[in-house]
Amino acid sequence: MKLNSKYKPIKQLFLLIVVLMSQSVFAIEKSSSMLFNSDKTQIISANFDAGSVSLLNRENGDIEKEVTIGRDIRRIALTQDEQLLLATDYLNDQVVLLDAKTLATKQVTQVPSRPFGVVFDVNNQQFYVTSFERDKLLVIDRKGEVTQVLATASTPRGLALTDDGRLLVTHALSGEVSIYDVTNSTPQLIKVVQLVDTPAHKEKTTPQGKPRLLDNIVISPDGQQAWLPHVLWSFGHDFQFQSTVFPTVSILDLEPGNEHEIVDERKQLFKQINIIESGNRIRIVSNPHDGVFTEDGKKVIFTLAGSEDLMVFDLSRQGKKNKKRHRRKKFQGGVKATQIFRNVPGDNPRAFWSLGVSCMYKMRCHWILLNLILVQ
Repeated sequence: MKLNSKYKPIKQLFLLIVVLMSQSVFAIEKSSSMLFNSDKTQIISANFDAGSVSLLNRENGDIEKEVTIGRDIRRIALTQDEQLLLATDYLNDQVVLLDAKTLATKQVTQVPSRPFGVVFDVNNQQFYVTSFERDKLLVIDRKGEVTQVLATASTPRGLALTDDGRLLVTHALSGEVSIYDVTNSTPQLIKVVQLVDTPAHKEKTTPQGKPRLLDNIVISPDGQQAWLPHVLWSFGHDFQFQSTVFPTVSILDLEPGNEHEIVDERKQLFKQINIIESGNRIRIVSNPHDGVFTEDGKKVIFTLAGSEDLMVFDLSRQGKKNKKRHRRKKFQGGVKATQIFRNVPGDNPRAFWSLGVSCMYKMRCHWILLNLILVQ
């Protein structure tokens, strides 16, 4: 299969991504809408409001299997033996357990409304699922049955498992991150971290507002940090139903027992996200959605779903944190965005994985995903 000439300009972009990304399998797991099998020969894709799940051959681009299983498939999780796949059907309020090889349905289970994130816990051999509207964390066994229901802070969405047995849960509309101990089969809440509000400012173009739309979690390969793409939501008009959102990435220090937001290193538009383009204008971006680290932890890449870009932070360019600075020189917020790639094909790019980008949007986009992969 060859690239259409229309899409040849993306070749250099994808080759850069391939260089940056690792093909190793991390011990860290996060909730995602796109997965690879262990040898990276197959792509497993949740197709959002197409209501389907697909198996795609990475080498030739063929759709090996595709089944419609619901109305809005948001996230999928694969067991470590690659026998079972659990999918969250957001609008049907159910989770669907599939045979990972054939995509045959093994079990459909009704759950509290708006199931969103899902991850598989290898140590306890169980899945965790968030119920967005009912503020629940569900524990589901390998048969697809709900074994535990735990109350959470409001609006839980994203999930990630650290390699030392902590489960992170983002809360989309409260700007919180809950941390659970899952070293045993019953999750135990150990901390809730509240992301700080950025104070109101008289200049409406200055980033300000409350952290909102926390959907995904990006944990560094060394397990020391979690990067959280979201927006700051500012209601800056007292008597009008108007608001402004600012793209933002917040960072959590994951030191056990001392988990906290590294407030001084929050990435904000016009500050750490400040790429100058032709005409000496700042490149405006929007809706950071998902991201991934390189294996060496030196770069982290985010999809920008609203402005349809990819944004790169090069951590190797940041100075040492304990470096002595002149007393009049203020800390500048740590590493800044170093590159933004525009004109990503398709609409609303969201999912990211270790070998490429999945442009998930309302129409099926297998051909975009395959073109990105086949330019290697």
